[in-house]
Amino acid sequence: MNRSPIFIAIIFFAVAASTFATGQRSKDSKPSAEPIVRETYVIGESDLLAISVWHEPDLTRVMPVRSDGKINLPLIGELQASGQTVEQLRTTIATLLKNFLEDPDVTVTVQEPRSQFFTIVGKVVKPGSFPLGQRLTVLDGLAMGGGFPHTLVAKRRTWQSRAIWNQVT
Repeated sequence: MNRSPIFIAIIFFAVAASTFATGQRSKDSKPSAEPIVRETYVIGESDLLAISVWHEPDLTRVMPVRSDGKINLPLIGELQASGQTVEQLRTTIATLLKNFLEDPDVTVTVQEPRSQFFTIVGKVVKPGSFPLGQRLTVLDGLAMGGGFPHTLVAKRRTWQSRAIWNQVT
């Protein structure tokens, strides 16, 4: 079966254009600045939570999740927070507070996600573990690790220069 090169080029450009159009964002759309998605983030040990109850300043507080995964709230006592989503924890606290308040309006926010980490190893300036507080690209992660050492970059430039020089001569 002999396909003409023009037909193949048209198919290629049509697929490329449709892929580009579906992956392209509109000019006024911005990436989400919110580091944590409420529905999917699972609370872990050491996360810093802000728990607020409307018109109840004595019940509003900021606290870390303990190493056993629990938090301690007035009127409720100990409560398992680790392993729940933010929405599940909010619902649990509101349900338990209904024994003491008429219609508690509870808000739970993860102020600092401290339970999730990523690790960078290899030839970077600062290898180690870093907190995963927001969505990161690989380039963002490398930047947090200090990037590549200047000696590695210089060696690569030398190799590229030699390769170009060898092609020219």
